[in-house]
Amino acid sequence: MSSMIDDLMIPSAFPDSTDKITLAQTHISTVFIGDKFVYKIKKPVNFGFLDFSTLKKRNYYCKKEVELNSRFSKDVYLGVIPITYDGNRYYIDGDGEIVDYAVKMRRLSEDDLLKTRLKKGIVTSDDIMRIGKAIAAFHKKSKRSEEIDRFGCLESIKFNTDENFQQTADFIDKSITKEQYDQIKNWTNTFYKEKKDLFMSRVKKGMIRDCHGDLHMEHICLSDPIVIFDCIEFNDRFRYSDILSDIAFLLMDLEFRRQGSSSTCPAVHLASTIPRPILELRWPQETSAPCGRGTVRRAAESLPDLTRTGLGDRRGTSTVGSSPSTPQPSGGCSRWKPVACW
Repeated sequence: MSSMIDDLMIPSAFPDSTDKITLAQTHISTVFIGDKFVYKIKKPVNFGFLDFSTLKKRNYYCKKEVELNSRFSKDVYLGVIPITYDGNRYYIDGDGEIVDYAVKMRRLSEDDLLKTRLKKGIVTSDDIMRIGKAIAAFHKKSKRSEEIDRFGCLESIKFNTDENFQQTADFIDKSITKEQYDQIKNWTNTFYKEKKDLFMSRVKKGMIRDCHGDLHMEHICLSDPIVIFDCIEFNDRFRYSDILSDIAFLLMDLEFRRQGSSSTCPAVHLASTIPRPILELRWPQETSAPCGRGTVRRAAESLPDLTRTGLGDRRGTSTVGSSPSTPQPSGGCSRWKPVACW
């Protein structure tokens, strides 16, 4: 019996002409990369904060991914395509029973990703300024509502950081020292006490928006125009935030990845695109990046290894939930939201 992965590694299974297919796996997706296009399939998993356990839910979140990412990458997300089984083999948009769905994307150049260019040392201040302007343009027109505003109040933000500290405690002396942990936690809680009026002020100024939610260097392509992609589609709580939370996550990534380099930190150039009065509310720089990046990495490592599971025989699985053998993290596992860093 063939598996979906085996069949979809054959170029003829795709409607687009391609010489080869490359496979990439994450904890929540299986990605088939052709010469010009990419097909991303969501795994049938339920991690609490994310639920792709049924065909109906995967179809919904595929459509949501295309809709949300089209806000800042209009010609990259091309639609949701059915995966079919004809009784012998699996195909992308073929004949037979629809057994799953894939998000179809135009393939972006790996060489143009911000992370690749920074690693090669070829990111210029003009590049960073272009990124800053692209983010600002997106934030300016991003959605606002009373529901979204609720995620900017102190109670909602403190819920996020309390959850982060609770989950990070298990990794003290692994990815963060006790001194760093206590310093950031104490600084954050003191900030809430001393600056509580600031949060309502940000809400009243319209700064709480439907943002990206996972804005780091792997999700920015230095093409012309700038392409931002792969926002959070599976949990609104991770996207509804102050626009500066989006920017802070990218700044943290830029600072972390250039450690040990003698070059000027690109984060400095990006920060220069932010209005000056906001910058006086920064985190202690020596602790924020290692803690944030460490939390994200450790959270990902805590999820079950699904690199070869979730895409086997999909026939008749339209209402099947996640496998009983798949461990479910308690309470969800939120990404690090550096909401108090400005």
